[in-house]
This record gives sequence, C-alpha cells and structure tokens, in this order.
Amino acid sequence: MDDATLAALMAGKESERVERTVSGNDGDKIGKAVCALANDITDSGGQGVIFVGANDDGSCANLTIDDDLLKRLANFCSSGNVLPKPVISVDAKKLNGCEVAVIKVNPAFSPPVRYKGRCWVRTGPTTTQASPDDERMLSEKRREGDLSFDQHEVRPPIAVEDLDLLYFGKKYLPNAVAPEVVEQNRRAPEHQMQSLRLLSRNGRPNYAALLCFCDEGEVRHRLPCAYIQFLRSDGAERAFPVRHHDAMAGNVFHQIKQIEDLLSINISKSLDLGGSRHVVQADYPLDALKQYVRNAVMHRDYEFPAPIKVYWFSDRIEIINPGGLYGYGGRKIPAGFTAYRNPVIAEALRVMGFVERFGAGIPAAEKAMKDNGNPPPEYDIDGGHF
Repeated sequence: MDDATLAALMAGKESERVERTVSGNDGDKIGKAVCALANDITDSGGQGVIFVGANDDGSCANLTIDDDLLKRLANFCSSGNVLPKPVISVDAKKLNGCEVAVIKVNPAFSPPVRYKGRCWVRTGPTTTQASPDDERMLSEKRREGDLSFDQHEVRPPIAVEDLDLLYFGKKYLPNAVAPEVVEQNRRAPEHQMQSLRLLSRNGRPNYAALLCFCDEGEVRHRLPCAYIQFLRSDGAERAFPVRHHDAMAGNVFHQIKQIEDLLSINISKSLDLGGSRHVVQADYPLDALKQYVRNAVMHRDYEFPAPIKVYWFSDRIEIINPGGLYGYGGRKIPAGFTAYRNPVIAEALRVMGFVERFGAGIPAAEKAMKDNGNPPPEYDIDGGHF
C-alpha cells in the first residue's frame, strides 16, 4: 500500500480491514485487531491496517511516534500471545497531517489465529470473538492453504468470465469427461469447472485455470515469469553471439505448442549414405525434447521469479526448470519417482494429450536419446532449479 492509499483508508470509515486506536498502550485492543485482520474472515486477500495514533473519526490523536513505540509494536506478535504468529510490518507515517504508526497485517496462511487463546474476527468495523461457524470457516481456509499452488485462488481474484469459456467447452471438457456425461449434464460452466478442480471453494478461478484458460496478457500480469525463454547460441558458451531468441507466453497449452514448433525448426538433420540404406539422422530426437519441455511446464514452480529456459548451444541443450525436484531432496532421480508440484496442471496436460502416462516422460526421453545415438542426458538438481 502506498501513502495515498493509506491516507484514504485512515480518512475513511473503519471496515473489516481497517482499525484505529488512539494509543499504543492498549495491548488487548491491538492484539485482538491483529488477530482479526490476520484471520481475514471476509476472504479479501488484502492486507489489514491498524492506525495507531488516530481517533475513531480519522483525526489526529497527537500521539508521540518514537522508536520505543515502533519497537514495541513490531515485537508485539513475538510475545506468544498471537498464535500462529502472523506476518506484520510497522512504519511511522505522516498521513493527512497526522503522525501515526501504521501496522500492516497480512492474511494468515494457516488460520485460525488466536489472541490469548481466543479467536477474533472483523465484522464490518467491529472486532468480535469468532462464532463456532466462523472458526469452522477459518479451519476450511487453513485446509485450502495446504493445497498445491495451482489450486489456490488467483489473487486479486478474477472472474469465471475472464477465462476462455469457449475453449473450455469445445476443447477441454470433451477430453476431460465422457461425451455421454457431458450430454446428460448441462450444468453451468462454473459448476463444470468446479468439478474439475479449476475453481476455488469460493467459485473463483484458481491458478491452474489462469494458466490453462487465460490470454497472454492476463497470465503475464498475474504471473510475470510464467513463460518459456528460448535462446540459440552460435557457440558452446553464453558469451557467444546469439543466433535466435524468443519468448513463449500465454496459457500453458500455447506455450508448449510454440516451443515445440521452435525446437522442431532448430533440429538439424543429416543424411547417411553409407551401405544400402539411406538414413536421416537428427542431432537431437524431437520426442525427447518434447518430453523435457512438457515436464518443465508441468513441474515448474510458478511462484519462482524466473521463466523456464531452453538454451541451445553448439554442443548441448540446457532446459532449466525453476524449482528443484519436487518432493525429493536427493542428488539423483530415484527410479520410478513421481511427485506433482502442480497436480491440476498435470491433469490438464494429460487431458489435452500432452502427457500420455504420468511418470513416463523422463524414461521415454532417455530412451529416445539412446535410440538416436546421443549421450545420456545429465541432470543437475539443486534447491532452486532442475
């Protein structure tokens, strides 16, 4: 939040995301407010704000904002009274002519948050103790927080209408569900998407839906690094001149088709005239490259601030996938190992025919490399990339 936004919130009415207090010594009021804002019962997804040194009407309370007060507020959640500990920040600000301390409270990843053993929520401008139903809802939010990233609701939210519903209805749904079931079941698209795990419990698109059914602009706006970067070098090192570079963006299906077309164009083929048979030999088997880029799109960490990189050198191709080998901390891929960072995207790639059988991609790529006479592929596994 910038200062202009904060000034407007301070001058406006208290709400489920805004609280004011005249003093920094009212620990119980601040504790309950931090707890309530962290619980975010209205599921706004945005930060809550506490203005310390402001009256209820937003006017100045003339509180002295010194280092001692800021330290006490910053350490407030370290006392053990607010659990699980939420993420907060504390700053001194001059807003609307008033010196105030601003406490920003992030929505909790694992609600319910409790202050001195009790759960608090914001109902409009009022902080109240959570009802049993409130606590049930917060527990459901915690379970949703345990979902994979691709099942989380897009933040800020997007509407079902922002998705390519025509593509979903004409291309995706018939591949995902038996034709006779689609014919008998005439539910609305949002209900069909919900059944295929493409919407959150609130009926809003999740990141899998964004990555499968939104246009390039929307995907890049929400996930700026969710694309594939291609670079063809004239030599064996990155310092050599670049022959060609490109970026494959948009939904994951489009990205895969674009990069596979580009890989096909760059493959060199030679004709072996020896013996009685003429054999066309590719420098790399396209099927192996397809398996590796599809594997990268399926398993990459979409929260990681880097694209998939496909770097083609004179002596090798490097496919660099953001995110380590998910679910495994070793230095070598164990035989038969399969784990899914993005299970809904993995299912979507299977539905659209990019994946025939889960867990078979890397063995198939290795076999294609061997059959083509290439050296075996090398894997570099670390905490940030694969």
